[in-house]
Amino acid sequence: MELTQESTIDNINFFRNNVMNISDATRKNKLASVLEEFSTEEKNQKIYIIQNSKKKEAAGVISSLNDYLAKEEMLRALQNEVLWLSEENLKLKVQQREQSPSLSFTEAMNQMEFDESDWKDIFNEADEVNID
Repeated sequence: MELTQESTIDNINFFRNNVMNISDATRKNKLASVLEEFSTEEKNQKIYIIQNSKKKEAAGVISSLNDYLAKEEMLRALQNEVLWLSEENLKLKVQQREQSPSLSFTEAMNQMEFDESDWKDIFNEADEVNID
C-alpha cells in the first residue's frame, strides 16, 4: 500500500488530535471534553487513544458507546449470516450425498465393464506396482 501525501497528513492529524497520554487526559480535562463531544454529536465515529507515556504498551481506546454498540450489532448480524450460510451449505452437501448413487465394490467393478483380458493385465502387472 502506497502512502499518499493526503493519507500521511490524515495520519499526522489523527495522532495530533486523537492520541493523548493519561496525564494530559486527566490534568487538562481532555477526557471530559471527549465525553462531551460524544454526547453532542449524533453519529460520532471518532476514536481516541489514551496511553501511558512511560509504558507505551499500556494504551486503550475510547469510542462512543452508541458507535460501539452499533458495530457490535452489525458484527453479530454478520456472524449469524455466516452461520446460516454454513448450515445451508451443509444441508446442500447432505442432500447431494443422499442423491448420489452409492455402489458396492462389486457393483462398481461391474460398471467398469472389464473383460477377462483386462483382469489378466491387471494381475500380471500387480507385482510391479509399488504402493507406499
